[in-house]
Amino acid sequence: MKILIAYSSKSGTTKECAEMLAERLASNDITLACLEEGSPDITGFDIAIIGGYVRMGKISKNMRGYIAANANLLDATMHAFFICCGLPESTEYYFEKAIPKKLLDSSISNTCFGGDLRVSKQKGFDKFVARLVLNEIKSNNADADRNTDMSVPAILPENISRFADEIRHSF
Repeated sequence: MKILIAYSSKSGTTKECAEMLAERLASNDITLACLEEGSPDITGFDIAIIGGYVRMGKISKNMRGYIAANANLLDATMHAFFICCGLPESTEYYFEKAIPKKLLDSSISNTCFGGDLRVSKQKGFDKFVARLVLNEIKSNNADADRNTDMSVPAILPENISRFADEIRHSF
């Protein structure tokens, strides 16, 4: 099977997840393509997997633009979507907000691969926000009176493996 994994990555987390997915699908002919570097042609692929990150409550502009520009080709090809974000419980909301319902309904899988909030991977304002979020998580977890136990966002390898299994079972 010829599989396209096209992804949008800002801090490198989505790229890392796309590479992990490619490893799990290694018995196939895999093409990894960064959407910041260009717009790969979907024609000729058996499956198109499109992924991106979530920032400020929105799926990346490059992922949304690529899907919009290729909606007809995606509709005619087996396809799947993934995102990387620190709020996996909001995955469905992000997809519904950014991807046409017809494409979501016909996709093999739609999932979140988790996120990564390492301050060292961030730049500029994102670094500032990451520090604030980490400090809030630490504060919430240290405050025994609060009934919240927040965890630091992390990549979810089990979600990547499950997604790869769903892709393999589709052909």
